[in-house]
Amino acid sequence: MAETETESAKPQSKYTAKYWQDQLGYYRQAIETKWSDQRKNLDKLYSRDERADSADREYAIFWANIEVLKPAVYAKPPQPAVVPRFKDGNLIARAASETVERCLVTTFDQSDIDGCMREVRDEFLRYARGSARARLATRNGSPCVEFDHFTAADFAHGVARTWREVPWVGFRSWLNLEKGVARFGEVFRQVPRKKRDQNAAVNDPEDQAPVWEIWCKDSGQVHFIAEDFDRPLDETEPWLDLSGFWPCPRPAYGTVVPGKLMPVPDIRQYKDQIEEINEYTARIAALSQSLRLKGFYPAGAGEISEAIEAAIKDLDNRTVLVPVSSFAALGGSSFKDSIVWLPVDQIAVLIKELVELRRVLIDDVYQITGISDIVRGQTEASETATAQQLKAQWGSIRIRERQNELARFARDMTRIAGEIIAENFDGKTIAEMSQVQLPTLAQKQQLQIQMQQAQQMQAAGQPVPPIPAKAKQTVESPAFEEVLQFLANDKARGFLIDIETDSTIQPNEDAEKQRRTEFVTAVGGFIAQAFPMVKEAPQLGNFVGETLKFVAQGFRAGRPLEGAIDQLVAQIEEIASQPPAPPQPDPTEQVKLQTAQVKGQAEEFKAKADMAQTQMDMQQSALEHHQSMREMEMQAMMPPQQVPVQ
Repeated sequence: MAETETESAKPQSKYTAKYWQDQLGYYRQAIETKWSDQRKNLDKLYSRDERADSADREYAIFWANIEVLKPAVYAKPPQPAVVPRFKDGNLIARAASETVERCLVTTFDQSDIDGCMREVRDEFLRYARGSARARLATRNGSPCVEFDHFTAADFAHGVARTWREVPWVGFRSWLNLEKGVARFGEVFRQVPRKKRDQNAAVNDPEDQAPVWEIWCKDSGQVHFIAEDFDRPLDETEPWLDLSGFWPCPRPAYGTVVPGKLMPVPDIRQYKDQIEEINEYTARIAALSQSLRLKGFYPAGAGEISEAIEAAIKDLDNRTVLVPVSSFAALGGSSFKDSIVWLPVDQIAVLIKELVELRRVLIDDVYQITGISDIVRGQTEASETATAQQLKAQWGSIRIRERQNELARFARDMTRIAGEIIAENFDGKTIAEMSQVQLPTLAQKQQLQIQMQQAQQMQAAGQPVPPIPAKAKQTVESPAFEEVLQFLANDKARGFLIDIETDSTIQPNEDAEKQRRTEFVTAVGGFIAQAFPMVKEAPQLGNFVGETLKFVAQGFRAGRPLEGAIDQLVAQIEEIASQPPAPPQPDPTEQVKLQTAQVKGQAEEFKAKADMAQTQMDMQQSALEHHQSMREMEMQAMMPPQQVPVQ
């Protein structure tokens, strides 16, 4: 009994079905009701689907403006650009950035983000708001990210002055009985179902129930509410842990009512001009119908008024002459007046005036919308290149806000998709999607052991087994497990990785060439000036390397070369860390020194040769003296010769 009293005394959550029905009602009252009528009228005006063939002529300037702006504000799918936020050579952050970028490239291609962005763009241009979200799904047994566009009627949010103050966002899905029961159980059989198309037949077994999936920041939960049902279908914790909580970015907004997130379609700014243009177009068409050459000639009895009326109503251009019985009433008397022509000069002059007035109004529309003739591909032969460049620059400035808004939306979608991949994908899926060539911890440890053994064997004088050429580079590279651990850390990833997107508008080839040329010129000039400084003063290597990265980061064209620039900077720093080489002597002094060395060597050779000659002479003299003494001794030992008697 005490337990029952405690449970009854427990305060109930305010997030009941009635609470959310009231919140959705506030949104409809504040935004949806009025905006929905505007969207319906714009759809009719844009598609002209319900326009009768017999209606007055209209000038399709609204459709033309939208078609011109479509490729101008979004022309190609976003390309993710994931880079380390700080350029301090963090190898793990760099490897993680490359891994996430590769996964995003694969995701964008497989999940067709381009189709989703085009639907957002179309609603953004027509209704001044476009919305979509990223969703964790499963494809072929593996996790994936899907991108869902929600029409203006299927997206709602809490009433607030600015988007930062919005407390909840809701996405409406239409579920048939089978899917509803599979998701929410048997309670879904009690949910009333209805037609998405009010004109469709009733009592269709495929009737669907509108179910709102509401992400509420205040409760920190996801609520599932069915329209016209008094009980919540489900209430669960968010299955995505996102930094912004919501699985969608801020919608792409055009003009909004200040202090109220009420979109204002652009056509509201030039609605009066369009009505006048259509009025002039209808009058021009009506006058053009009567602008035909008609002549009257004498005929039998009849009324002239009936003849003139018949001539005007006759749409057959082959009927030029009309018979009139009372020809005298036209003033014809002589032969030359036998045919009286219907006056059309006044009609032609009036048509010209109406065409000119309409042209002025059309120019007013282009001034209001900012769609210049350069944007529409129109120009005049008399305009100089400078004038065309100024007009193109002005035209791009007027539509740049729209371009930036869609680029911001694409960037936010990319960041949400990156978070989903980093926090919910397993290592096998990330490896298959990214195809990064990173070693595992086991491979790094094995190579480290091989390198240590090789060093020990080399020190002992033993033969060293062959080691892979890139073993040192592999050991210094971050392991794949380290990258996964880094990506799973929400704080580290958010602090050290920056996710952006390249431009989503069609690039101008000449402008791209100019940017690349400017980049090469700037970097080439800097290298030509800075590298001799490093050669003379290696201690400046670190400063020169960081300055080179600073220069390159200022050019969009240099982004693909950031990795190569970092490697070059590392080489510069390595060169700077080596001891300075001895100063090289002056070339002239070096020649003199070499000449002196050669001369000294020649003199030394000559002295040695003279000494050797002197020694040889002394040895020869000693030998001759010894020979002479030997002969004298031999003579002294011989007996005296007999002198013959004469």
